[in-house]
Amino acid sequence: MSISAESRTAKIQSIIENRKPIAQKTAKTIEQLNIVRSSLEDFARFLPTVLEKEIPAENKVKINELQNNLKKFDGQILVRLTELNQIKTRFERSTLNIGVAGFPRQGKSTLLQALTGLTSNEIPSAEYNFCTGAPSMIANRAGETTADIEFYTENDFFNEVINPYYRELGLKPEPESFFNFIESPLPVLTPENTGATAKGRYDRLKRIQEQCKGTKLPFGNAVLREIKREQIWNYIAQFDKDKKPLSNWIAVKIAMIYCQFPVQDVGKIVFCDTPGLGEVECGADKNLIKNIADNIDAIMILKRIPPGAVSLIHDTEMYDTIKRAIPELELKKWSHFIINKSNDDKQEGIDNFVKQLEQTHIEVRRYVAIDARNKEEVLIEFDKILNDVAETQKNLDDTLFNKRFENIKPLISYLNEFIEKAKIALPKTVAGVGTPGKFDRMFNDRWKKMGAELVSIDTKYQEKCNAEDVEFVQKLEEIENELLHYDLSSKLNRSDMLGAGITQYFSDKYHELRLDLATAFDQLDKGLDKIIQNVRYEVCGVFLSTDQGGLENIFDVELKNDTKQWLLKLADQIREIDGGERIARIIQYFADIMFSFRGHLLYRIRKNIDPLGRNNDFAVLPQDTFEMAYEKAMLAWEKAVSDCCAALQGLAKEPNRAISAFVEDFCDGILRTGGYDEAKSVWRTFYEQYRADIWPEEYAALDENTKLRDTWNRSIKELGDAVEQLKS
Repeated sequence: MSISAESRTAKIQSIIENRKPIAQKTAKTIEQLNIVRSSLEDFARFLPTVLEKEIPAENKVKINELQNNLKKFDGQILVRLTELNQIKTRFERSTLNIGVAGFPRQGKSTLLQALTGLTSNEIPSAEYNFCTGAPSMIANRAGETTADIEFYTENDFFNEVINPYYRELGLKPEPESFFNFIESPLPVLTPENTGATAKGRYDRLKRIQEQCKGTKLPFGNAVLREIKREQIWNYIAQFDKDKKPLSNWIAVKIAMIYCQFPVQDVGKIVFCDTPGLGEVECGADKNLIKNIADNIDAIMILKRIPPGAVSLIHDTEMYDTIKRAIPELELKKWSHFIINKSNDDKQEGIDNFVKQLEQTHIEVRRYVAIDARNKEEVLIEFDKILNDVAETQKNLDDTLFNKRFENIKPLISYLNEFIEKAKIALPKTVAGVGTPGKFDRMFNDRWKKMGAELVSIDTKYQEKCNAEDVEFVQKLEEIENELLHYDLSSKLNRSDMLGAGITQYFSDKYHELRLDLATAFDQLDKGLDKIIQNVRYEVCGVFLSTDQGGLENIFDVELKNDTKQWLLKLADQIREIDGGERIARIIQYFADIMFSFRGHLLYRIRKNIDPLGRNNDFAVLPQDTFEMAYEKAMLAWEKAVSDCCAALQGLAKEPNRAISAFVEDFCDGILRTGGYDEAKSVWRTFYEQYRADIWPEEYAALDENTKLRDTWNRSIKELGDAVEQLKS
């Protein structure tokens, strides 16, 4: 039953839309397969390092076997990636593509002209063979007829077109580049390659060389867009209309022609011309298969009735060639055989030819006999084919999608086998395990010395907690001297009043002076910060000392000169240990701690600033003259400075008290968080991780092999995780 043009267009669009989720899933699988490939490549780069180690011969045999398997995997993955990328491109297309295939002189160009409305000026046809040179695709699009021409780069042309001739004809030496090919004489054919086909291909290669040498061909990365209708022939035909050879087609990878099809409302349909059948060109069959696999959803095979209406061997060869393009789909489900009949062909001959084709197992959706020159007849039959494509394409897409994914399952199975073999390939012991109990003895010695020295530092600061800090007092005296010689005239000036009342003016200035006074004591921060730096330096000295903590070489050498950053790095590493989070927080707090005037002392002396604006003894009255008000301000300033400095003098013990509290908190946290035994257990784990850096003579070789095993296990886990993702 025929469906209307409108519903057919909608159905074709529905097929295109239904493909999008499949394309997305395919893209995801490609991504996962690339992750697997990357994991295998990382593992392959790692294996030579393992083989350099002193390991048992049986394990070396296993690892060598893994190396050999890795090489095979890469080839298998590339095949699967090629297959998936191919259907990803198919399912991402915004068109439904129908190919036309056939040997030369069967009427293929005439059929395409009838289907597309183009003429022999755009689709080459002639009375001689192989008129069409470059593959072309013709898209249904309203408006003026134009074409986009995609060219080979010289490198791609050299690899995809030239090299196959040298390989198939056994020509030596092979050229190293495109330039080398056109500048060097062709090697002579060997006696083993002097058959008619070989000579024909050799002559073809010679003509290509002459054309490349004698003409500047348009090789390049760019696409020549929207060339005019009358220019199309010059880019896709092998000969001009006077039968003189053309050269441009050699450089053309594919031509995309846009025109309005005579069949109305067919929607997003593209016809694909497929040159190559019967060509002597090397790689023609391979290029044809790739063209069909990459670009075509359904195909029309065109054939004239031969004399005697007998099917020939090359008919089955043509069928089998096309079939290889998409082996997962039965060709009979996506091909239509078009018999191009002439006025002289009788129905009996046509029926006999169809029977001959069926007997040679050429199975297609339907056989159709039409005169390709009769446009009306062509369009009627194509309408039926298009309806059939619209009805069947969804099932074909699903089948292809499922079978390509089925192809991955054996690879996943082999990868899982590989992973299981890899798990047991590395020997359990690569080097000696060290003297039993030696690590615990060395760690206990470090732990004892480190703890004793930290306690010693703690005790020292506890003893100093009731003593004034000398540097603090000295800095305070310097600040007091500066403040007592402060030039108030720079702040209080009659000309600044600008008509404001004297009480308001001095009220505002008192607030500014309060701020200046408080800010002046910020200079104490330098001394307070130095106190913190000194104590951090002492603590880090314990950790870094060769005779105590012994951690000098565990991090970057430069880092140990920055005590704060070294402690933060230590906290990060301790945090990774089970039970180490609380100790890490203690270390981080000690590294980040700051002791500042504003943060710790300002609130203690704030009331001593009150003479400046908050003390009636120095209040400026409305009846005061400027000189009287100035005198009060000077007295208020001196009183506030004196009181603040006296108060701070009384706080001179505060820095030592704060530091002693910081140190006590730190030492208790390092040595006793969670209890003495639990804290020691955390540090034991930490020391074991860095044992080769702390005791290089005893543990360097063992630790190197421990890291080797860790890397091995991590690589296998990453590969296993990637394979699991691929399975899902």
